[in-house]
Amino acid sequence: MAEEKTLKEVRTEKEKIQWAIREKLLGIFFDAEMILRIATMDIYCASIVSHMEEFICKSKQLADSIAELQELQIAYQELDKKEDELLV
Repeated sequence: MAEEKTLKEVRTEKEKIQWAIREKLLGIFFDAEMILRIATMDIYCASIVSHMEEFICKSKQLADSIAELQELQIAYQELDKKEDELLV
């Protein structure tokens, strides 16, 4: 049988997830900025082939980060529900 978490433990986990979400969002913004820079550079110099590998890599990182962010949000919502149960 799983050990029940205390309200303090749930809130501590929620805080950790909040920080992880913030860090993930910063990474997403950085990857998106890099993608925009590559795309803008390619428009001006018409050398999209030379930057395609970097563009694809950053695009994949962005997609992976978004998927991880969604997982963190789900975990946070579950902890939020658990916190509500403990407050009752």
